[in-house]
Amino acid sequence: MKKYLLILVCIISVCNISSFGQATDIDPASIKNGVKVRNNKGEYYGIINPSKDINNEYIITGTTIASFSVSNKADGSSNSFKHTQRVVLNLVTANKNDKLELVFYAGADEMPYTVNQVKELISAYYPISMYESIKQKLDESLSSKKKVILKVEMKTDGYREAQLIF
Repeated sequence: MKKYLLILVCIISVCNISSFGQATDIDPASIKNGVKVRNNKGEYYGIINPSKDINNEYIITGTTIASFSVSNKADGSSNSFKHTQRVVLNLVTANKNDKLELVFYAGADEMPYTVNQVKELISAYYPISMYESIKQKLDESLSSKKKVILKVEMKTDGYREAQLIF
């Protein structure tokens, strides 16, 4: 009898321990064609993944406007001390119809993507710490007439990649 009781206790213990295993969490904010994302202002918006895989290369021939911006929400709370910093560098391509920009964001910003397309504008996101080196390499390559390519990849499963090739 003790033998059966011991076996029963062991089986129950194993069942209880396995129930503590890691379970896959499903984000309740998921939507069919993408994911709802919460930005640093607490607002939700949807990211729509492309209906087919996109893999494009753009030949960069120059840069135009660079804008530097900072912002915060001064509401008297500790969030007032959180500042957003951005540098946006517009790119000129061999095809004049392409609209591309490099967006350099501060480390505290939360970016839900590395590359995004809204209508015709394609934005590639890089940490602001990379701005100086990327700008220097861009200027050097463009002034010496070397080929500069921005390779953009966006897949239906949400994978996104932007590569600057000098």
